[in-house]
Amino acid sequence: MDEIKSRAMRELGLSESEVIVRPLRPEDIGLGTPEWTDTAGSSAWVDYVDTTVGDQKFLLINGVQKITAFADQLRITREGKVAAIWNIQACEKLRDKSLYFEPVLCDQNTLLHIEHYGNSASTTKLILFGAVAEPKGLTINP
Repeated sequence: MDEIKSRAMRELGLSESEVIVRPLRPEDIGLGTPEWTDTAGSSAWVDYVDTTVGDQKFLLINGVQKITAFADQLRITREGKVAAIWNIQACEKLRDKSLYFEPVLCDQNTLLHIEHYGNSASTTKLILFGAVAEPKGLTINP
């Protein structure tokens, strides 16, 4: 979390007190509603997110909670290059159905593409864990 806050401060020329770090929301990665749902494909990679990170926003994505069992992998592509491929099948066996990985960082105005590999054509619920660093007052003003 310190890394994205430092990046935001450096790139935006703001002091530590002018930048906040808050939890990642679906809207931060271009999902149309405040809910983490999508339709999985059957034995295919399916687009989950295809967006440009907002101006003055710096993202960190470091985990997933798999509420439904219809996706087996996540592939995160940043600026056209694969940044991570996460096998998330083990989520089903864990009590909280969550896994954490090496963080993927995305700077402001970065192209972000996230796909999931489905095992059944059905609605899937994948909650991504992470954080957003941004100027105070852009989304919230604590």
